[in-house]
Amino acid sequence: MSWFVFALVYVFLASIGNILRKVLMRDDRTDIVGSSIIFQWVGTLICAVIAFWHGFHMPPVREYPLNYFLTASLWGFATLALYKAYKYIEASEVTILIALESVVTIITAMSLLHETFTLVNAIGTILIIFAVMYMSQVSGNFKFNKGVLYALVYSLLAGVAIVNDTFNLKHADIFSYMVVGFFLPGFFIFIINPKIITKMKPLFQPVVFAKNAVSTLFITLAANSFYLAIANGGEASQVNTIAQAAVVVTVLFSIVALKERDHLLKKFVCAILVTIGVLLLR
Repeated sequence: MSWFVFALVYVFLASIGNILRKVLMRDDRTDIVGSSIIFQWVGTLICAVIAFWHGFHMPPVREYPLNYFLTASLWGFATLALYKAYKYIEASEVTILIALESVVTIITAMSLLHETFTLVNAIGTILIIFAVMYMSQVSGNFKFNKGVLYALVYSLLAGVAIVNDTFNLKHADIFSYMVVGFFLPGFFIFIINPKIITKMKPLFQPVVFAKNAVSTLFITLAANSFYLAIANGGEASQVNTIAQAAVVVTVLFSIVALKERDHLLKKFVCAILVTIGVLLLR
């Protein structure tokens, strides 16, 4: 498949994963740090099954220690920030705010990886960003609080982390890299929060763990699709901008799955704008 198809598969899987993560975060038994670690390590197991099926090859961690430390720390802190954002503000607000990650990725990729970006690509990007900004009106005016701050921190960290991953993928097999890419952030979170082990028992209750595991499955498969798009010729700036279509698709899925049927016209207008923007990025 082409990188563009993999990018669209990411949008579909990530949107379902976002819906399931909303359901998970509504559970009062969910701990932010513990859930982050479980997410990363369940994702590691899923990626390991895929990697060993295709043939696992240890990524060159020793040759690029700084880049793999960045993988661990950037995604570790980003995951914590994302779950904290879900704690303080509505899921729809989080979904909209973290779309700013695409802007960070574009700026970082152009600066460090010298990626090209044509005028047509720029128009597509503007349409998608405009759709995200217009979508923000669905949730009303944002109040700058802890939740907004955490969402913005996630956008900054994740945007840089994606560009770092793009560099690492030039020297590693995609499926093998995903194993390490999921394990290291979970290990990093555990190292800086070792006492969390005493608080994780409620997270292994069947219902709670199942919610986390299923949402992790979709998000992990989405992540694999995302990096397959990059590995198959898509530039980080292009793939990440297309990925922002998941913002609108998530809202549309919410209409059906979560009965969120307010402001339908605005939601459909955004869906059309994002679709046009995606096509301009091909």
